[in-house]
Amino acid sequence: MSNFRLDPFHVALSQGASKKGTGAAFWCCEDHFDASNAESMEDGTGLAWHSQIQLVAQALKVKIAIVEADPYEQSIRAHLNLGHTLGHALEVLSNYSMRHGEAVGIGMLAASHIAVAVGLAQESLIHLITLLLERWSLPTRIPAYPTSAILSAMRHDKKRSDNQLRWILPIEPGKVVIKSDVPEDLIVQSLSLLGSI
Repeated sequence: MSNFRLDPFHVALSQGASKKGTGAAFWCCEDHFDASNAESMEDGTGLAWHSQIQLVAQALKVKIAIVEADPYEQSIRAHLNLGHTLGHALEVLSNYSMRHGEAVGIGMLAASHIAVAVGLAQESLIHLITLLLERWSLPTRIPAYPTSAILSAMRHDKKRSDNQLRWILPIEPGKVVIKSDVPEDLIVQSLSLLGSI
């Protein structure tokens, strides 16, 4: 389990275009993010406690520090992959018409459903991530792709560990765990809840 003052929860959405890319970047500041922050944002263009530029700069500092500390992704750097297990698959299935930040945001939401299902997180985490993505007009539903196609795309992702899907599961802002033994039925359940067919 990881507990950061500033953590990768989640830098990934800062990698796209401004509004479509920075949506969840302020999860990196656990002291400043809670449901009241999310609900105080009207449309993602106004932040209750930071400007977008400061937000992205702070997220990038976190990412740089983590990459420098673990350049070969032997430990902590893997936490930056929150949302990527599903996100990469959605990008492939969309023929890259879905932006990276959009795909990873849905991936974060799927990971939160799995975290709740395995007893690592509270149901409120799902609400929090959903609210955050909606405030930034980011998608919260998987396009109508077959579950089997999504599973197949995930199995071909370079981030697999020993031929197993590696999930970065959020527990709360500032805490994640890595699991490579998530039962497939829980993965399927998560995908179905988010709209796969």
